[in-house]
Amino acid sequence: MRIVVVDDHLPTIELMGLTLTAFGHSVSSATNVVDALALVAADCPDVVLSDLTFSGGGSGEDGYALAKALRSSPGHDGVAILAITGVNSARQLQAALDSGFNEVVVKPFRVESLIGRIEAYGYRHSSR
Repeated sequence: MRIVVVDDHLPTIELMGLTLTAFGHSVSSATNVVDALALVAADCPDVVLSDLTFSGGGSGEDGYALAKALRSSPGHDGVAILAITGVNSARQLQAALDSGFNEVVVKPFRVESLIGRIEAYGYRHSSR
């Protein structure tokens, strides 16, 4: 399965990449919305995993903006988008769903649980 990981924290990208690759997935990564949109356009991933907030990101430079952009992008509006975040505020979690994320996974999480969620959404997307 093709997965794009979007996070401004490089160690998180590295850890997610190693973990997902160990489970047999192909992983690309980006640290900002512009690069993430370019990757999605080039790779046509099954799943996008994104943080909700990016440090130093200006207006429109966060996971919420990425989800909105993907949902309004022809050809990519059906890709599964999962938020991976430490945010546990009901308001922010609802905002993530409203912006287009399929689901929000709050840290800490069990790797096996995340893999199961990714694969469930990815297979749904692949079968379209």
